[in-house]
Amino acid sequence: MFAPKIWSAMMRNPILMIGILMMIIFLFTLRDKGYFGERYHATSCKSTLVMLQKRAAKNWSLSCDKNVLYATIDYQVQMKHKALDTYRREIYSKLANSLMFIATNALNESLERTYYVVVKLNSEYVSMAARTEGKHLAAMRGLAITQKDEKRDLILNNKKKIIAEHLHNNVEVQETVHKGFK
Repeated sequence: MFAPKIWSAMMRNPILMIGILMMIIFLFTLRDKGYFGERYHATSCKSTLVMLQKRAAKNWSLSCDKNVLYATIDYQVQMKHKALDTYRREIYSKLANSLMFIATNALNESLERTYYVVVKLNSEYVSMAARTEGKHLAAMRGLAITQKDEKRDLILNNKKKIIAEHLHNNVEVQETVHKGFK
């Protein structure tokens, strides 16, 4: 019913149809040459990246590759710890706080649609890389501890346990100990 009207309109204006076809061919040629490129290709990762770049510290390096968010953090630890376990505990704590920072400061809808979030924390003696799916990190936003209240200490301690369990179940961590640690 609608198609015969379009067909009759095309037959009445053949120059217009040739112009439309030429424009389509021109745009497809530009696309194939890569003129539009990544600049015009929106992903959820880029939306998350924009929000985080506004709020992240200067020692953070943020980037996107397709729909995967990469965060590299350079962290300086005072060498007051003599034992590797104490040093590692501080690095794990910083890594968990970094993941929580991403979860609370990124747009939740965009973070849910980001495939993976990879956080690499570099320090002098230990480097850690953590990988999790964006939807798992977005779920942490509801678990965030907002403010400390004396009446709610029991609730806050339970939230910390729930967050630790969530991280344990959903985050893959790879640890590298550098040479030279005493």
